Amino acid sequence: MKKTIRLFIYFFLTFGFMSVVHAASISVTSNVSIATSGGKITFYINIKDAGAWQLTGKGTGATSNCSLGDQGTGDSGNGKNINKTLSVTCNATDVGQINFEVSGNVSGVDNNGNVSSTIVSGRKVVAVQPPRPKDENNYLKSLNVKDYQITPEFNKNNEEYTLEVPSTVDKLTIEAIAESNYASVSGVGEVEVNEGMNSFDIIVTSETGIERIYKLKINVKDSNPISINIGTLNYTVIKNGKNLIKPELYEETTITIQGLDIPAFVSDITKFTLVGLKDEEGNIFLAIYDEKTNEYKIYNEQKSSLMVIHIMEPVEDIKGFQKVNLEIDGIEYHVFQRQNTSPFYLVYGMNVETGKKDYFMYHKESNTFQIYDEKLFLEFFESQKVRDYIILGLGIGCFALIIICIFALTHKSKSKPGKISKKQKEIDETIHLLMEEKMKKDQEVKSNSTNDSEKVDPEKLYVKDAVQKMNDVEKLIEQYEKTVSLSKKELEEKK
Repeated sequence: MKKTIRLFIYFFLTFGFMSVVHAASISVTSNVSIATSGGKITFYINIKDAGAWQLTGKGTGATSNCSLGDQGTGDSGNGKNINKTLSVTCNATDVGQINFEVSGNVSGVDNNGNVSSTIVSGRKVVAVQPPRPKDENNYLKSLNVKDYQITPEFNKNNEEYTLEVPSTVDKLTIEAIAESNYASVSGVGEVEVNEGMNSFDIIVTSETGIERIYKLKINVKDSNPISINIGTLNYTVIKNGKNLIKPELYEETTITIQGLDIPAFVSDITKFTLVGLKDEEGNIFLAIYDEKTNEYKIYNEQKSSLMVIHIMEPVEDIKGFQKVNLEIDGIEYHVFQRQNTSPFYLVYGMNVETGKKDYFMYHKESNTFQIYDEKLFLEFFESQKVRDYIILGLGIGCFALIIICIFALTHKSKSKPGKISKKQKEIDETIHLLMEEKMKKDQEVKSNSTNDSEKVDPEKLYVKDAVQKMNDVEKLIEQYEKTVSLSKKELEEKK
């Protein structure tokens, strides 16, 4: 019994009053257990109960630029033990494995301030697999309108749905979920609706970028609709103006149609009264409303950096122009064109800023309008024509010179080498003079056509010039033929 007591006292004295020493340590983890080739992976070096550390770490295998670097050396800053996590992000460059190893030493401090250093090491292995093919799935998993039932019942292969709601409803919530976790969905959430048909597109975009459009038509019941016709198309007058956008230079007002208050826009400049219309597809338009005749006409406003134009049907044909159909911002109009290849068109309409009706020059490529200046417009096409004539004249002149050179080379080869007759020299000088004369005339034509296009008839001038050049060529050919036909004796005498 006494022996047992002595042993107890020994262990209490030996171990009970010993200093508590904190054993510093490390561990290595990663953000994923399986990485994808071409992607990234992050390794974490978790330091526990350490006042200072000196570590090295590097990834090997299917990776590159994967090192702990200078951050492997550090301390707590206050001499006390702390827990610290270091991180390294590595590129997965190939299929296989990434082996990230850390080694070094960490130091810990006990309660009495004594420092102890521990050699540590850690390792983490992550598998790297090939990248998966991008998901092409662009179907919806579900589609509904909150608190309502769409028709027909949802089926991912059916892309058109309808819904009818009471006239008191002005807001709805469209809900949709993509079948694939990698696809995105747009066109959902809270939407505003007006009386009549409202059309919405719910677009599902696959991971590969391919879109699938589901159409939802929501009809808000109208107990007393105002239905009209413009041509062969049916429209409904909009009674709630919250979704109408006020055009520039117009003011909001209210007018009475069939005993109902209708939102409208008016302008003191154009004298137009505009109301909102909705077609059978739910598309909204502005229309010019004539209160006297109770007639409607679609308001075709087109904007450019220079002016705002309401395009109208031409009142008459224009001499020298042909009437064609041209689409501007998705709407087809009757306009005039001078040449099939020209980007310029004449459009009849009203300048909304001034209220003046006129013809406007429209440039298709830049989508801009400007006041039609007949003289400037014709001068432009005349300059184009002159340019074509200049090119034609230069072409004919060059062709003539080529023929001369061919004859010169051909007949020169038949004469005695090293001997050039006086006649040939005269002909060469004539050719040179002709070339200088031609260049001088070309320069005069360019100058005259630029400074006074009305006084120059380039077509007649170059036809005449071309005929003259051909006559000169014929004369030169005759002279060459006479020269080469001389006998050797005659040639010696002429020397």
